[in-house]
Amino acid sequence: MLNININKDGVFFELNGERVKLDDKVVDDLAEKIVSYICYRDKKEIMIFTDKEKTGL
Repeated sequence: MLNININKDGVFFELNGERVKLDDKVVDDLAEKIVSYICYRDKKEIMIFTDKEKTGL
């Protein structure tokens, strides 16, 4: 089973005893895709605000 660990050092996937740290760019892309999937699944719209940009998903 795939385990996902998140802590101050980053995001890690662990499978069959092997632990891999995800690059920050991969984490950002994965988060955007997960939010998009949830919005599609639940038929909702969400806006993500940051200090630099506004992104509609």
